[in-house]
Amino acid sequence: MKRKLLILTVLSSMLLVSGCSFFEQIKNEPESSPQNSLQTETETASQTEENEKTEIDITSSPVNVEGYEAMSKCMYDVTNDGNEDTITLYTSAQRDMTGEMMWDDTQEWVLQVETDNGVYDLFNERIHGRAYFDVSDYYNEGTGQKVISLYIAGRTFNEIREYFFDDGKFIEETVYTTDEKAKEGIGTLYSSIPDYE
Repeated sequence: MKRKLLILTVLSSMLLVSGCSFFEQIKNEPESSPQNSLQTETETASQTEENEKTEIDITSSPVNVEGYEAMSKCMYDVTNDGNEDTITLYTSAQRDMTGEMMWDDTQEWVLQVETDNGVYDLFNERIHGRAYFDVSDYYNEGTGQKVISLYIAGRTFNEIREYFFDDGKFIEETVYTTDEKAKEGIGTLYSSIPDYE
């Protein structure tokens, strides 16, 4: 229950951030005409088509997460081979003697999928903020496909990346980023996203 609440809170926060900047843009733009509306729809369609997809193969030398803290872990068959895979989100931040997280300004975050055939390093980056993930079934034409969504709640940007398995490899796509609306970054003033304990 806490996990679902956390995920809903992350999504709501990201939508709130994007919505606020969107309405500020509208407030400062001239009245829209049918021509402006068509141009905006065309630009949006172009941006969606421009989302680059990156292929991620199984790795012969996975990121060494020894000493990293496993912040979240679950098991689902995300590679469609009939066997459960382990999806784990790690951070380089450590716990103190009392069990409290000792967050630095930035820390490494690693999202790995461990399968019977090996490990896929989906994400391995330093973030000034936190990362969260969920696993969902996306239904199209009566069949479901497992998708891993990574939510990056940064202090200077927010981003959502999706990963799905296809033809022996994962495909990564950035489906949302504040970089599209704030070229020089954002400054998060408040977030209702709960922090890790």
